[in-house]
Amino acid sequence: MHLHDSHRAPANKPTSVLASNFPQARSAAFLYTGRRGHPLPPTAQVIKIFFDSTLRGCLAIVALALALTGCKPRARIELHYLPDFVPGSQNVFRPAKIAVPPTSGNFGGDSEAGMIYAADGTVQTPLLVADAAQVFNHALLKGLADAGLIAIPLDSNPDDGKPVEGSDFILTSELEQLEVNKRFSNEETIHGQYFTMRAVVRVNYQLKNRDGAVLYSNEITGIESEPPNPVGAEVFLPLETEPAESLSVALSRTVGLLMLEPGFRGALPMRAIAPTPASTSTSQSPPH
Repeated sequence: MHLHDSHRAPANKPTSVLASNFPQARSAAFLYTGRRGHPLPPTAQVIKIFFDSTLRGCLAIVALALALTGCKPRARIELHYLPDFVPGSQNVFRPAKIAVPPTSGNFGGDSEAGMIYAADGTVQTPLLVADAAQVFNHALLKGLADAGLIAIPLDSNPDDGKPVEGSDFILTSELEQLEVNKRFSNEETIHGQYFTMRAVVRVNYQLKNRDGAVLYSNEITGIESEPPNPVGAEVFLPLETEPAESLSVALSRTVGLLMLEPGFRGALPMRAIAPTPASTSTSQSPPH
């Protein structure tokens, strides 16, 4: 005998009170189907709609936050020292022992190193350099060695500021500026979109002797500008196109220019310069 269940809910109608309070759940009943094409249970429909809406809301908030803060994807650039980049900076000193503590300055970890700007002036890509002070210190050690000195790297700056045992001098360095900015314009050349680029590295040096007396102290700035300045009516194309290369040139200049400083040269033993031999064509009388 078949009994009629008067409390059975009509087919395809929600049995959950929670679902019945959400018209969007009823209207979306067949948008999300379960096995064999049947709709998900009403409660599951409501949960899915709730989480979908929440996810869309979160994504919208994140997108808005990025737009308001002007957040751009950053690019890390790698720097390197270019030996013998500054003419006259190699093999100029006798092999005096010079202690070199770590370069100081607010450049630990990832440091902002400039920007790449689009033609409309907006920031296209922020640039980062990892451990810039350490990178410069390694370049300084190489530059001193290339100049003929025996560079002794130290783990820290001595408390008394004097050269450590076994060294004749101590050279400290403070990195004050390290920056490169590349700016595109709307002009086009046969080589692509025109741009200008300027890299600057500024360092404060100080040289002391065994007694702790300051023999030399000066600030040196290495600059690399692209494209090179025109000479007369002659216009040059950029020599460097990448910010990393341009900043590496400026860094190498800041090291190499130290070796040319008169005060730095006057404080250290210089190599003897071989005299230029006299020309024999004018010193001898022609045969009779």
